[in-house]
Amino acid sequence: MKHLYFFGAMCVAISASAAVKTEMIEYKDGETVLQGMIAYDDASTAKRPGVVVVHEWWGLNDHAKNSAKKLAELGYVAFAADMYGKGVFTDDPAEAGKKSGALKALGSPTPPDAKNIKGRVLVCHGADDPFVSAAEVAAFKKEMDDAKVKYQFIAYPAAVHSFTNPDVDRHGMEGAKYNAAADKKSWEDMKAFFAAAFQ
Repeated sequence: MKHLYFFGAMCVAISASAAVKTEMIEYKDGETVLQGMIAYDDASTAKRPGVVVVHEWWGLNDHAKNSAKKLAELGYVAFAADMYGKGVFTDDPAEAGKKSGALKALGSPTPPDAKNIKGRVLVCHGADDPFVSAAEVAAFKKEMDDAKVKYQFIAYPAAVHSFTNPDVDRHGMEGAKYNAAADKKSWEDMKAFFAAAFQ
């Protein structure tokens, strides 16, 4: 799976008091009520970069929320977004496929749209992910190159789909497995990427 770490130059000032704090935030997409989670270190009043965490096909579960908390510990203001609707998530792969497929069908950007990407892009990819073909990887790289997007594409050996999610193994999905080494390495690569982007 390609793990995309999206970031923005959003700077947020929060009042001081303790350590990492989380809050559930309701918002709307049309008539759909969504509920995401913001995480930040409220011991600091300094402006900090904001990072958006987008969940896997299961929905906004503990993995996405824990990632937001870890980012807050690093000094970012992290928002774990909700793509499905308030309280909507599943453990059933078939249901997850339907939900993510419906979102993907809302719009399919064409390769020329890549020219609109102004920020830097980091892709952390499981080199042995059976759900992403070599042709798809090549097409993505060509799209980025043609649009002159500044990007890094890192493929982690022996890593498959969902390699950063410690909870994925319980689903027993063929081709999806946690890889501690790749998880740790991709997190360090992300930290270095953010440090350079936000310096």
